Amino acid sequence: MTRLYYLHRGGVDFYRVKSNVIVRQEKMGSPLPLNPTLKGGQQQEIDNRSGGMFQRLFGKNVLVIGKELLHYRREKYPPTSAKNLSGIISNDVADLFPMLIDKTASNGNKSTSYGCIAPDFYYRVLDSQHGYNVVDIWAWDCQTVRGHYQGLRCEYVVPEDALFISAEPEVTLYTHSSFDYAVAHDARGFVYSRTFVHPLKDMELNLFFHSLGQFKQEVKRVNSYLQDREGINVDKTVVEMKDLGYPPSLNQIQKINLRPFKAANRNLDTSAGIVYRLVSYAMFGYITWSFITIKNLDSSIAFMEDKIKKVNNQVTLLATLKSKDTTGKLVEELDRRISHTPTPLDCLDVLAGTFSTGTYVNQLNIIDGNIEASLTSPDPAEVIKRLNESTAVSHVQLKGEPIKDAQSIYRFRLSISIKPSELSGKAAGAGNPVQGQGASSQSPQTQAEVPKKENPPAPAALKGEPPEKPKSSTGINKSSNPGVIFKGIKVF
Repeated sequence: MTRLYYLHRGGVDFYRVKSNVIVRQEKMGSPLPLNPTLKGGQQQEIDNRSGGMFQRLFGKNVLVIGKELLHYRREKYPPTSAKNLSGIISNDVADLFPMLIDKTASNGNKSTSYGCIAPDFYYRVLDSQHGYNVVDIWAWDCQTVRGHYQGLRCEYVVPEDALFISAEPEVTLYTHSSFDYAVAHDARGFVYSRTFVHPLKDMELNLFFHSLGQFKQEVKRVNSYLQDREGINVDKTVVEMKDLGYPPSLNQIQKINLRPFKAANRNLDTSAGIVYRLVSYAMFGYITWSFITIKNLDSSIAFMEDKIKKVNNQVTLLATLKSKDTTGKLVEELDRRISHTPTPLDCLDVLAGTFSTGTYVNQLNIIDGNIEASLTSPDPAEVIKRLNESTAVSHVQLKGEPIKDAQSIYRFRLSISIKPSELSGKAAGAGNPVQGQGASSQSPQTQAEVPKKENPPAPAALKGEPPEKPKSSTGINKSSNPGVIFKGIKVF
């Protein structure tokens, strides 16, 4: 919030500025005491007027010097830097405004002069020409103004003329105390002004417009805050404005940059106020940052807890489904049975290594290591005996009675069960030679060949002679070539 103190001859008017709305609070009456050493009660009253510590920390106190207390000159200076120009004007200001020189300070007594030796001033470069700059200079009484802005804890001191600025060239007419003022201004700011004793006459106003020179042609309109005049007799567009209750210049306080008007000679308490403000801003920022961080952490923790809860629910659901699902158990049991069940190749290997010469398989059905075989052999008892003696066979059962044909060859059926525990050994020994029989001198390709069976001549079959039995080669191991035991064509 901004507090405005409008200083004029009659005292100080106090205004509050909030959201571009200016509200008058009170009139403080006569100017403050000029003695820098104030008593406790006086200083407390000033602090109350200036808004106290809170206003100094978080607000702005601006002192506006009314036109009644301003002295104005327009001078020409050679082109130079802003720093050099400020130094030149500082050396010239006492000569430019001799009426403002503090006699007390010149005598060496600074007890009531706030260290004033020359008038305080503000300058602005209005125009730059080839070889010189046109400079506007405002000066004011050092003691009066410093006494007020230090007492009121003001950070900025602004001459009223510097507040006049507009988008187009205009003239503003207004009244304050017993004087009427005419101020010309444009986008650059202040251009020219005159002060008249109230009431303003048409002749004086025309003389003011005549003094504007070329700027008179550029003026677009006249803003009149003169309430006791029925009309303004000028050849310009006149806009009658309602009374604001404060000088119209204060409307621009929120639109200008206050940095150039920073008070240079503030007291220690005002400087300490800035330190307090910085510390307060830092603490406020730290508290805000901590609050936001804690808020974010709480949100993150709540989010993670929600995710953990969802994951736990999913794990519980999966465990429940797994306990109810029998498919996995069935798969495990099936895998176990498959791993312990003889393969058809293992079963053929056991039969080939067990059958005697002359025994053949006509039909074979293998289910889970159980063999249903239809055999042909001249000696069924020998076949059953050798199967019972085999360590790979757990059970042998004759199904039905053997049938003997005319050649004394028996046809019979056996049910044979193979031991699962013997699979690994039998599978590993399936390609090894039979014990007691020497290795064949034939090549591996010759050993893998199956001897061809020769069909008996047709005439022998007609005479009823028995067909010639297929014979295995002397160099072929039946264990490594189970094909020699088959006589039929059906294998299941």
